[in-house]
Amino acid sequence: MWENRVTTNRSTGKSPFELVYGTSTLFLTQLTMPVAKLIQDAEEEPNSLTRRIHQLVELHENREKVYQNLTKYQEKMKAMFEKNVKNKNFQPGYLLFRWDVKKEDKGKHGKFDPLWFGPFRITKAKGNNTFILENFDGELLSFL
Repeated sequence: MWENRVTTNRSTGKSPFELVYGTSTLFLTQLTMPVAKLIQDAEEEPNSLTRRIHQLVELHENREKVYQNLTKYQEKMKAMFEKNVKNKNFQPGYLLFRWDVKKEDKGKHGKFDPLWFGPFRITKAKGNNTFILENFDGELLSFL
């Protein structure tokens, strides 16, 4: 038919225009083909209401396919990410530094400002990467 010149999203397999309007984009140089398709559609289904219902069903099916593509893409990206993640076993007594979230954003810290607090000692592990920390004086820390 004609070449689609709008970039399709890799994760969905569709262009943003196609997701919103249910049809591929139309450029001025491509007007002859859509007009012929419109005439052909009108001849196949003379009732405009039935034609519109068919278009809406097709749009719904396209969106279902996009949802399935997105789900597959997200599972693939998750698998790629988890392949490189290493499970770390932190035990009570380990020393660690804590990231300073307040200075994390650009412009909130100077070039040589420290972005870590610490070191702290783990006194108790409370699940996956959740700890109760204490400083070297023995006082428990709260970061609320």
